[in-house]
Amino acid sequence: PPLLDTVVVVDSDMHVGDSDVDALLALPTLRRVGLRPSNVTRSAPQLVEVASTIAGWVPNWLIKGGAPNLERLTLDCTAEVRFLPAILAALPRLKQLRLPHVASSMLPATFAPGLALIDLSYGRITDADVERFLGWKGLTLLLLRTPISAGAIARLTASGVTVLASSGTSRLDQDHEPGSWLHHRLAVDGREGLQLIPAIGRTLFNVGTHHSIDGDPKDAA
Repeated sequence: PPLLDTVVVVDSDMHVGDSDVDALLALPTLRRVGLRPSNVTRSAPQLVEVASTIAGWVPNWLIKGGAPNLERLTLDCTAEVRFLPAILAALPRLKQLRLPHVASSMLPATFAPGLALIDLSYGRITDADVERFLGWKGLTLLLLRTPISAGAIARLTASGVTVLASSGTSRLDQDHEPGSWLHHRLAVDGREGLQLIPAIGRTLFNVGTHHSIDGDPKDAA
């Protein structure tokens, strides 16, 4: 299709075989892709947004410069690996970085100053991990369902960082309570903010089912 700009390759959290998506990435109109573990080697400088997982072929493709002009990146960091700094070093134009479920051991020592939004929701992180952002004026930091103390949040806010936080810990795909990442992203960015997220179909089904059982048809819809 001549106007195609957004594609989700596999919307599932079940085991799937590698998909060869190089032909897809050749489309000059493509701007946003959601990729489950896929066999991908072709450079796609036209892309501005990618959502995937920290596992599989996609991280290695990013490290090798597969999408050098990305402005928005979402990586589900449920799996714990050590090459996140190399990924970020290959993305000089990045403006928004979302790392749900990230662990302290995965975080890079520094973040590029061009970032306007860093999302560490559902992270397995500490006050020390987020206090490195003290004084970063203009930064929005999302800490939904992270175990960060109220004191650390207050210090960040006082230093000029915009912080959005909520208490409690859970997995993104099972969290249907108010204050969840899913509720926030839908309210702020609408359907476009959710459609690329790996396994979002199953997640929305789970959340909608919980609300239906609880007798809340509006939130279920």
